[in-house]
Amino acid sequence: MKKVEAFSLAEIIVALILSAIVTTFAYQGYRVFYGYYFDYQSQNQKIEDLNRLHSQIQKWTLSSKKIILTGQTLNFEMLNHHQVLTFESDYVVSTIHNQTDTIFGQVVDLHFLWEKENQREGVIDAFSFSLIMNEKTYPYSFVKQYGAQYYLYKNRK
Repeated sequence: MKKVEAFSLAEIIVALILSAIVTTFAYQGYRVFYGYYFDYQSQNQKIEDLNRLHSQIQKWTLSSKKIILTGQTLNFEMLNHHQVLTFESDYVVSTIHNQTDTIFGQVVDLHFLWEKENQREGVIDAFSFSLIMNEKTYPYSFVKQYGAQYYLYKNRK
């Protein structure tokens, strides 16, 4: 009878144990990497939302005929439509053509400036606020510079 060369049972068990250990470390590394990647994607999405909100408000401020404050809501009056920005304590809601977008974050330091100091509603000249998200504060400030046509029309009333 010819002797067949093969691995012993002990060698196979040692190889299985070593491969199980290596697989465990590889899986844990994958989980950690995936967790970091998911956090990175989530943070990027929040920053993208904040940048979109800033550019949207900036565009509205520059292209609106006037900005009217009613309560905690800003109405940006355009030529043939209007956009609405509502401030709540835990989020900001922007409405464009019946489409609503919500940015979640604590709204603090909400300030409005008027032409007259004793005014509390109506046409505003500037506004600012800060959003707190993930313990970071993102300040925003916008100024509406009205043209001469607005002031001439306003003075005729």
